[in-house]
Amino acid sequence: MFVKDFKKRVLSNYFVTSGVFVGLFVGGNEVSTSDYERKQITFSLPRESGNTVIIDNDAPIEFDYAESDWGNITHVGVFDSLTGGNLLDYAELDNEADITADTQFWIDEGGYRIEWGD
Repeated sequence: MFVKDFKKRVLSNYFVTSGVFVGLFVGGNEVSTSDYERKQITFSLPRESGNTVIIDNDAPIEFDYAESDWGNITHVGVFDSLTGGNLLDYAELDNEADITADTQFWIDEGGYRIEWGD
């Protein structure tokens, strides 16, 4: 019981009650073009599933339409700041997305999940 409560407090403090932002990565590097910026992401309250504590985004996240080629997005990450800051979570996409001029990247509601198990 104590461990699950601890996990819930940590996830709440770092992801739910703080302003956090999602960034896009091409391989191991964050997208770096003048028309790209991280977007704020909001998470649900932690919930339990067996011994695992889960949070996921509670609203869709839409990046602006690309004005240039951003590349093949392979990973996403959550930061504690709009620019710079600390990388709090990093995950590989199930399906990579090639973002070219006039295309848009988005994450559906519930599409970014953080699971903290044993």
